[in-house]
Amino acid sequence: MILARARGALVTAILTGAVVLAACGTSSSPTASASPSPSAAAAAASPDALPSPTSTPWPGNVAGAVIAIGAVDAQIAAAGQDMNAAITAKDLAHLRGAAEGLVTLLDETQRFIDTARAYPATKDMADAFTRAFSGMRDGAQEVADGVKNGDAQAINGGFTALGVGLNLYGLARTSLGPVLEQAIEQQKKYVK
Repeated sequence: MILARARGALVTAILTGAVVLAACGTSSSPTASASPSPSAAAAAASPDALPSPTSTPWPGNVAGAVIAIGAVDAQIAAAGQDMNAAITAKDLAHLRGAAEGLVTLLDETQRFIDTARAYPATKDMADAFTRAFSGMRDGAQEVADGVKNGDAQAINGGFTALGVGLNLYGLARTSLGPVLEQAIEQQKKYVK
């Protein structure tokens, strides 16, 4: 009887996760539309705030870090699809693996965000990604832990946190577009 109730609660948590992931789905474009905050919109709309690629080269590996942040977008979309597939199949082991994979991806990407944060012209964009990735990471970890421990409440909480992180990610992506364009130009002009 207790096992049946626990399974029912897990199924409910998984279905909640499907709704969260569907509502917050990702797109493969780093400039997907979202409703940015006024300050994020101003930063995204003002490519003049960024040094021109014809001016002084960006320091260190900042351009490469920004490009790496942009490249991870497709992997995040794939992780979301993987989680959705697990939810659709009601496959808890697959869901746990997909959530853990997302945690690993976000952890590995943090070093690029840290590099971008060190340069004033890319700091705001990096800060936006840190906020988004923190929420996504915490949510995905909570989902994985909830599945591992058979804790439906943790799974629900994890999907809620993941949803908030994905919304922040949508906002962060709007700030990436102009910075990414500049980073690509930096790579073309200064990296031989």
